[in-house]
Amino acid sequence: MTQIPIRGAATQLLDLARRVQAGESITVTEDGKPLMQLVPVKKKGGINWEALEAYKRGKGITSFFGEIPADFDAPCPKTFLSRFPFRRTDDVPSSGHAYFHRTFGRSV
Repeated sequence: MTQIPIRGAATQLLDLARRVQAGESITVTEDGKPLMQLVPVKKKGGINWEALEAYKRGKGITSFFGEIPADFDAPCPKTFLSRFPFRRTDDVPSSGHAYFHRTFGRSV
């Protein structure tokens, strides 16, 4: 890490800014003691898609999810719902998904 006295930094600000933009970190000192650091701005938030793809390639992962069947949100069969004795199967709404969430106390 580069150190520069504050008096020198004042006259070289544009040059220092370009160096920091290129990725260098610079410590500004006063009387030989660190006063502040000039560091590159970090990107905030978002997903680094390139890093994700590189990770997947390195691990041999072709996808995170298996195939999702076309009927994944179809109503549950009454034979399945009959396994829950605390509910009558004729009370089942058109969507098994909604039934599951209402049965187990989660909002839809």
